[in-house]
Amino acid sequence: MYMDLFSETDGISGFNKFSLLNFSKNIKVFSEMHNLFEPFKSDHHFVKSELLKIIKPNHILRAKEFNSNSISNPH
Repeated sequence: MYMDLFSETDGISGFNKFSLLNFSKNIKVFSEMHNLFEPFKSDHHFVKSELLKIIKPNHILRAKEFNSNSISNPH
């Protein structure tokens, strides 16, 4: 469902990923559905800004075409 949505720089890989996942206390993991996104609710502005950084610009432009009350509006 996310084909062509994200840019080529859409994540952390290699040693940086290993290091963050294994040694950082600043990582939040989504691993089950019973709490849904509860651990991320307080960070929604950060999550949104980071996602907007890695979404390809043409998708942002298309989302801006929707009604401003739409859940897809990136503003």
